[in-house]
Amino acid sequence: MKRLKLLFALALLMLTLPTWRFIDMVAWIDINKTYLVVLLFAWSTLFLIVPISLVYKRFFIPGTVLNLCFTILAQFFLPEFSSHTQDQPEARHCSLLHYSGFFYPIKSILPAAHEDDLMIRNQICWMRKLEKSVPDQLSKHEINVYRNLIEEKLFLPEVKWKTSLPFLIPIYLHFSDSGLEYLEAQKFWNNHYTAEVQNRDYNFLSYPHSSYIKWEYGLVEKYWAGFLDEVEIVEEEKGP
Repeated sequence: MKRLKLLFALALLMLTLPTWRFIDMVAWIDINKTYLVVLLFAWSTLFLIVPISLVYKRFFIPGTVLNLCFTILAQFFLPEFSSHTQDQPEARHCSLLHYSGFFYPIKSILPAAHEDDLMIRNQICWMRKLEKSVPDQLSKHEINVYRNLIEEKLFLPEVKWKTSLPFLIPIYLHFSDSGLEYLEAQKFWNNHYTAEVQNRDYNFLSYPHSSYIKWEYGLVEKYWAGFLDEVEIVEEEKGP
């Protein structure tokens, strides 16, 4: 029975980081921060407190109390994204609540696939911060001013990841009610955001994370190429 509990605890612990990484998507799709905090409470209970409690039974109650205290502090004192300036896209832009924000400061000492993964996810958080910096209701003059400011910043990253392209859509939806404008913007930025993961060569130190991110980001990169091809076909059918 003890061995079975130990195996179950190890299985949960192995899923801890992948599950935390997946929870980052809550911030990307712009769900309220409270949902992120609640999910983190459930995640830490299931993947940290429970496996430790299977080995040390007395840990469950004090661990849960500490977890609840941390959840309350996170809700009131930790931001959804970092406070770093948007003029520095390479700075940490994901919150410390996120897997990406927590590990980003040590990316340079991690294997190449992990470093690329964290850089991509940090750029996505940066784009989300750009989108949130645009007011909802703008005059025609303000639209041009904010669009120029945002476009200047979008040129800033030295490495522009193609996987970040879908997050340009919510940015451009602030500037136009029609889909045409952001489709044109996507075609333009597609020529600048060209760094891909799916064709990169990683060494054995990055395995199996390298295989997973090449599959994961490859889906987005291939989809985006197909999406822009469809846009071209529709525009050709419409004619001049």
